[in-house]
Amino acid sequence: MATVAGSWSRLWGALSAAAFWVGLGAEVFDLVVIAPLWTAAPPLSVKTWAELALRPQPERFFVPFAAVLMLATLLAWLSGLGVRGSRRWWLTLAMLASLVVVWASAIELGPNERALASAAVRDELSLIALAETWLRWSLLRLGALVVGSYAAQRGRLVDVVARSRSGRSGQVSFSADGHAQRGNGPTSFAALRESRRRGMRREDFVWSDEDD
Repeated sequence: MATVAGSWSRLWGALSAAAFWVGLGAEVFDLVVIAPLWTAAPPLSVKTWAELALRPQPERFFVPFAAVLMLATLLAWLSGLGVRGSRRWWLTLAMLASLVVVWASAIELGPNERALASAAVRDELSLIALAETWLRWSLLRLGALVVGSYAAQRGRLVDVVARSRSGRSGQVSFSADGHAQRGNGPTSFAALRESRRRGMRREDFVWSDEDD
């Protein structure tokens, strides 16, 4: 049975989900709008790109973003370890996805983009290899952001459902003689069947306050 996450875990979970969606949008923009400017016909397009005085530098956004993403997801995961149910497993998947984003951004794509910026001093084969490496790691980062966005959002939805069920189960409890009464006890169908055997009418059972 799933338990409800604490307020801090829900807060960090929401921040993690928002960060994943922001990163996903930035990655799509990078691949669709920025990357074609220098990957159109390497190595010439790369050299032309490197000679521009003003050009977008995705590394300056993605490296600090990846650190924030990993921190928010890590705190959501740590604060939700005691929560039973599938939420912590979704957060574990989101945590793994954030680690892939950090590795791709800081270890692989960052140095790769700096190398592409010095295209004037590199040979053509080297530039083509760098462009292909950038594309592979950028697609991997895109995949990690897609998986992380889905996992973080599922983790939030699981908690919403758990809180909703917890609220409904608190509407009815059963006394020692099997009769339904209002309170914070869990709704038990076994107890409901037992109370029916003892003569309680069906209309005496109250599902929630809205039925009054």
